[in-house]
Amino acid sequence: MIIKRSAILLLSTTFLGGSISAADSAAAGTQRELQEPALQNTFSGKGAPPNPLPNCHGDCDDDSHCEGDLVCFQRFGYEKVPGCSGTGFRKVDFCGVRATANTLWMKGDNGRPSRNFPLGLCEGDCDSDADCDTGLVW
Repeated sequence: MIIKRSAILLLSTTFLGGSISAADSAAAGTQRELQEPALQNTFSGKGAPPNPLPNCHGDCDDDSHCEGDLVCFQRFGYEKVPGCSGTGFRKVDFCGVRATANTLWMKGDNGRPSRNFPLGLCEGDCDSDADCDTGLVW
């Protein structure tokens, strides 16, 4: 047996720089929408940006280039940045929110950037045990 709700409170909440809204009507059923912020390339110079980059902004080289607890998601093509929409530019790295320590996160490849190695739990891309932090294996 399926029971439909006849009324639901309309709500809007900020989520990782985007918004979540939920609305319901008796005729349409429940509808939920998640709008992820779009990738934006706001820094393309060498070295550190003049100000820390906000969520879904690039180009970062490491976590210190990102605001607060955001982390730099390293890309080697057009990999999807968790929590952000769009493809951005090839090889441009973006700041983002790592939801949990178990969220797979691209931190580097082939030892670059060297400051991100050894890699921690669920961090990639490792090619051997030597790329992994103590107690972790490839």
